[in-house]
Amino acid sequence: YAKERRAGLEASFDGGALGIKGVQCVMVGTTDLNRARQKWDDLLDPVPIRDSATWKAGAGPAITLVEHPCNLLVRLEIAVESLATARGFLAGNDLLGEASSTELTLKPAAVDGLDIRFVAT
Repeated sequence: YAKERRAGLEASFDGGALGIKGVQCVMVGTTDLNRARQKWDDLLDPVPIRDSATWKAGAGPAITLVEHPCNLLVRLEIAVESLATARGFLAGNDLLGEASSTELTLKPAAVDGLDIRFVAT
């Protein structure tokens, strides 16, 4: 049932004005990388860890842990169909932060400093 429901939701989602395809990566900051790694490994079992602190379960986003002075969400990477389309929307709504040929950022002040990046797939 879950696979059919997901397929239906994906088919009905058009990505909006940004052309969003999905979340590609969630980066989580932790003050104790070893402890957090073990807890996430237990939570995501049987999904194997890909490197020292990244998991990728099925078609979902990668989850990456990084050392940080606080325990918090550090970054979201969102896949879009076209960086040009996303750039036009973000710039037109005064939301465009830094931009390169491979990624765009949402202006940090618009989202309380959270690092939200858009990458083409």
